Amino acid sequence: LHGAAEAFILTAAAAAVVDLAPKGRSSKGLGYLSSAVWGGLSLGPAVAAQAGSFHAVAIAIAFTSAVALLMVFVLPHDKPQDSHTAQRLQLGLVMRPGAVLGLANIGQLVLMGYLPLHLATRGGGAEMAFTGFSVTVLLSRVVLGSLPDRFGPRATLLTGLSILAGALVILIYSPNPYVSLLGAVLAALGYSFPWPSLALIVISRVPPNKRGSGLAALTAYYDIFVACGSV
Repeated sequence: LHGAAEAFILTAAAAAVVDLAPKGRSSKGLGYLSSAVWGGLSLGPAVAAQAGSFHAVAIAIAFTSAVALLMVFVLPHDKPQDSHTAQRLQLGLVMRPGAVLGLANIGQLVLMGYLPLHLATRGGGAEMAFTGFSVTVLLSRVVLGSLPDRFGPRATLLTGLSILAGALVILIYSPNPYVSLLGAVLAALGYSFPWPSLALIVISRVPPNKRGSGLAALTAYYDIFVACGSV
C-alpha cells in the first residue's frame, strides 16, 4: 500500500509542477521537487534514529502525510479532460527516455547496495561518502535545476551521464576515504541531471492532457530497471 501511494503521489506531484511552472522553467520546478524528495531521504534516517521505534516513525510519517493532504486543497483545481481526448498513454511512447533513466539509475542502485562493502576494502568512509552524495544531489537540483531549460535536455543529460560514469571509475579505484568522497560527490552531480532532463523530453513530446500519464510511464521504467538491476 505504501508503494502504491508513493507511485500516485510522485506522478501527481510531477504533473502538478509541470502545470504550475512558468513557461521555460519546467526542469527547474522538477529539480525543486527532486530536491524535496532527496531532502526527505537525507533527513529521514536521522529522524528515524532519534525516534527509536517503528511506531514513532510511523506516527511521524502519518503526521507529515496529513499536512501534505491539507496542502493539496490550496493547489489550483485540476482542469477536467475530455474523455475522448484523454487516452491512455502507452509505455512504448516513452521507451527511449525511460530506458535511459532506468540504465542511469542502476548506477545509483550499485552505490546504495555495494558501496559500503567496496569502501570497507579501501579504508572505509562509507558514511562520509553517502552524506556527500545526498547533500550534493539535494543542492545541485536546487542550484542547477534550470540548466536543462537553458541549454536543452540532451546537452545536460550527456554531461550528467559522463560525469556519473567518470565518478564510478573514481570510486572503483579509490585509494582512501577522501577520494571516495570526491567520487560520491561527482556521482551525485552527474545523477542530478537525468531525471529533470528526461522528464522535460517526455513532456515536450506528449500533449498537455497526457503529461501525467507520460511522467507515470517514465517513472515506471525507473522502477522496472531498479527492480531488475537489484537482481
